[in-house]
Amino acid sequence: MSGPGVGELELRILATMDPSGTTMTTLTEHLDEPAEGVHAAVAHLVREGFVVSTEDSVTLTETGALAAAYARKSLPGLGTAWGPVPTLDLGEVARFIEARWPADAERTAADEAAHDELLASDADRDRVVDLLSEAFSQGRLSSEELEQRSGTALSARSYGELDEVLRGLGGLPRTVRDHPVRKVAFWVATVLASPFVLIGTLLFAFGEDAGDHVGGFIFLAALLPALYLLQRWAWPRPGR
Repeated sequence: MSGPGVGELELRILATMDPSGTTMTTLTEHLDEPAEGVHAAVAHLVREGFVVSTEDSVTLTETGALAAAYARKSLPGLGTAWGPVPTLDLGEVARFIEARWPADAERTAADEAAHDELLASDADRDRVVDLLSEAFSQGRLSSEELEQRSGTALSARSYGELDEVLRGLGGLPRTVRDHPVRKVAFWVATVLASPFVLIGTLLFAFGEDAGDHVGGFIFLAALLPALYLLQRWAWPRPGR
């Protein structure tokens, strides 16, 4: 393949590299390729941000480590004799990504646990008492329930305890902090990354061979999770 992305030799280099780094001589001997071709392929990987190269060694970047792990997992033949590139297993791709990015349910549970442990202020307790009084005026609580819950609210120490007081009434409303600088950073990063996302999508969906598909996947695997996390950082959930 030509243009952005990686070709067969680059994939072989990623798949055979030691995570702690290796030398150009070792790479050339292991791959049994002309030194000029290996040097050119490494230079291409450096430009694409997959490896960093010094005078004596070549080391994977974080993006390169992700690409190398996928190449070794999906294309096991790369580490030995190069043969026909197997068809990509999209289910395996999904499992590979899920193993490195926590599921939404896990993140939600962690967020909720952290929020429940936060200490409440006097203003928070007074706010809950006001919500209880409003619920009583609407006929949602009896006078006995109002008195009992108000007393518990005034002695509550954490947000979790206040949420328990408001059980059945919708819980304590969460505030959402606005982060304009974070939003600007997200949109700038999105604009800068969009050409590479487009290239990755076109290669992955319409590439001429499996090497094109793998190159497209590497682009998408490196960029999309990062953009997703940046979006979550720019628009945090209530209370964060």
